[in-house]
Amino acid sequence: MSCDIHIWIEKQNADGSSIIDKLDSASAPRCYGAFAFLAGVRNYAGIEPLSEPRGIPTDCPSDLHDLLEDCNYHSHSWFTVEELNAVDYDKQVENRRYSPELFPGFVSGSLTAPVGQGKMMPLRHLISEQYVYLFKRLKDEGYTRIIFAFDN
Repeated sequence: MSCDIHIWIEKQNADGSSIIDKLDSASAPRCYGAFAFLAGVRNYAGIEPLSEPRGIPTDCPSDLHDLLEDCNYHSHSWFTVEELNAVDYDKQVENRRYSPELFPGFVSGSLTAPVGQGKMMPLRHLISEQYVYLFKRLKDEGYTRIIFAFDN
C-alpha cells in the first residue's frame, strides 16, 4: 500500500488573515525520503526526522482543521517556511533503505539496513531536489507555513 502527502501552504494578508492553498501532487510528489525527513513517515531510510509529527496547528483555520480531522489522514504536522529553509540540505545522511530480492521475482523496497550499511548522500538527494526547490519557492513567494498530513 502506498502513501501520499497532502500539503496546504499558508500566506498572511496585511490584515492578519490567512490565505491557504493546497499543493497538487506534481508539486509535492510521493517521495518516502521526504516523508521521513518531514515527519518520520515511511522512514525506511532510517534518518532522524526534522520533527516528529506536531499535530494540527492550534491556529489552523476551522475549515482546514475539520478537513484534516474528517479525512483518513495521519501524522498531521506543520513547519514554518523559515524552519524548512534553515536546513542544511547538503548535510550528509545515511540512506539505509534497501531493496533485496526476498525470493525469485519479488523485491521489497521497504527494508532498513543496519547503521553503517547504508549509502551516504546529501540530504537534498534523499528528499529530492524538488522538495528543496519547493521550500525555497515558498519563501520567495511570501508563504509562511506548510500544514500537511499523509494518507495510505
